[in-house]
Amino acid sequence: MIRIESVPALATILGTTEGNLYRLVRQRERLYKYDFILKPNGGKREFYKPKPVLKDVQRKIDKKLLSKFRVNSLVYGFVKGRSIWNCARVLVCCPCLLWFDIQAFFPSITSARVHRFFSRISKSKVADVLTDLTTYKDQLPQGPPTSPRLSNLTNASLDNRLGGLARAHNLKVARYGDDIYFGGNRWIPNLQKEVIKIVKEEGYVINEEKAKKGGVRFQSEPQVVLSSLIVNQQVSITSDYYDEVWAALEFVRRFGWEAAMAAKFVKSRESIRGKIGHVQIASKIKGAKLLRMFKLLADGSLDGTRSQQEQG
Repeated sequence: MIRIESVPALATILGTTEGNLYRLVRQRERLYKYDFILKPNGGKREFYKPKPVLKDVQRKIDKKLLSKFRVNSLVYGFVKGRSIWNCARVLVCCPCLLWFDIQAFFPSITSARVHRFFSRISKSKVADVLTDLTTYKDQLPQGPPTSPRLSNLTNASLDNRLGGLARAHNLKVARYGDDIYFGGNRWIPNLQKEVIKIVKEEGYVINEEKAKKGGVRFQSEPQVVLSSLIVNQQVSITSDYYDEVWAALEFVRRFGWEAAMAAKFVKSRESIRGKIGHVQIASKIKGAKLLRMFKLLADGSLDGTRSQQEQG
């Protein structure tokens, strides 16, 4: 196991100096930029994006320290080689499904929780520095490159307990970020109460309204999983997800990339390309249609704003 005995030793691992690490800690209040994207339900997903000088060190922490640790096999989010498709396939052909959503997952991961993890691999002063470099406003912010992996590593106890509960009832279980799924051949009385109890004891709050949607029989009604996937006898993508990607591309065609990003309609070109890849897994035909339009927009062939400017 990794064990870092001093801040100078940490600086050596990260390829920087002790002074630079402490300088970043002192200045961190000025090293984040607030941003957000709109959720389909009308809410906001908030981000605190680190400036390059801090982000560079965070990337090194992620690559040289955090990547050395394994996470529970039931975890599918933010793990190399695992995806939402792998997560959904765990639940294929399960007559009953129980779904839980953890409210405000990242903001609920406190600095103290992160410090406890770093204390396992380093002396107290080192854990202090690592925590200060990866948390902000007493939470694990969405935005830094260290946050996805830390969200898993700091929740080993939660995952172990969920896995133990699933084994005790002969169920399948999967967690993808803030979503927890249990699947099985039969309904288990009081399972919801047991899961909610575990999650609350681990310091989180369950969205109990969403929990009430559990226990769906796939044979009579497909269950949407991870917002974009439908699970029954197989995994497929929702028509709403395809329509959302097509609408984003159409917005870009009419108003251009800059306007689409300014309106929060599109996060980035890379994010849209990733969503198209998601569609391609489910449908080669639909994915190819989206990809053709994306490529035309990328080289400017379908940029309506550009055509108008050239005509003017």
